[in-house]
Amino acid sequence: MVSNNGPAKVTWKATDGTADHGLDYVGHAGHVFFANGQSEGFIKIKIVDDKISESPETFKVTLVGAISPSTVDDPKTIVITIKDDDKPCHDQCGTNAVCNEAKHLCFCEKGFLGDPYKECHRPCYGKCLSNAKCNVNLNACECNKGLVGDGVNKCAPPCDGKCKDYKFSHCNFKTNKCECNPNYFGDPYTSGCKCSTSHY
Repeated sequence: MVSNNGPAKVTWKATDGTADHGLDYVGHAGHVFFANGQSEGFIKIKIVDDKISESPETFKVTLVGAISPSTVDDPKTIVITIKDDDKPCHDQCGTNAVCNEAKHLCFCEKGFLGDPYKECHRPCYGKCLSNAKCNVNLNACECNKGLVGDGVNKCAPPCDGKCKDYKFSHCNFKTNKCECNPNYFGDPYTSGCKCSTSHY
């Protein structure tokens, strides 16, 4: 506040606290004018919107001098607090992602994969069967060793382990179907496998 018996001109100065001039606010000194009998005035200081989520920061404004016979009353210095209105990572993190405020970057939550700015998901979207595992590099389910299938709908022994029930047959691992052994013909699932050569 200012005590004056006529128009007054008062000098003010801003000094950094945790806020930095030029980065967080603009305007480090100036004058404020008071009409006769006016004891309060306003100082305009621009706050910089840096689009970065930060903790509250402060700077000081001090009234450093008034032209006589005016005087500056206590308090001569006040602390200005800049409260951040920017959301962490600009509120751009996707589903199952979190913001690292120190780096201003989004990351998938632990145990999740994907694009942290769109969607993070469990490896293979959590769809692998209990007898399958997720290939993280391919993000695809794979059956456990010794089993065949897509890892999502089915994992089973080759040819479902049925070829042993059909005489003279074996499992074709490429087609995952039973077929007759060499020199035998037929359908192991229906008519069975029969020898294609005659013995005398």
